[in-house]
Amino acid sequence: MTKAEIIAAAAEILSKLTDDHARADALLEAYNAIEPRSIRGDKASRFKGADLGFGPIIARRLRAAGRGEMIFTRSGINSAVNFHPIEVLLHIIKGCR
Repeated sequence: MTKAEIIAAAAEILSKLTDDHARADALLEAYNAIEPRSIRGDKASRFKGADLGFGPIIARRLRAAGRGEMIFTRSGINSAVNFHPIEVLLHIIKGCR
């Protein structure tokens, strides 16, 4: 599966959940199931929360739990983007099959 296919499949699965709190719970459960690692410099195996359309509730809950990695994508203080490892989405996809 390509990165775009993984993101699309996970977005479809997460869209079936009732609300943002349930989506955040599913993502946190997947995060707890994978081995923590740094994704800095590894563009192929990371995704932005915006790729899945994370709302502010999901983003806030993931940040509060210490999940994701803030990476500055260009110069300037407002260039920080919260990235997540692609294994989180693979775990969600695998769990629903």
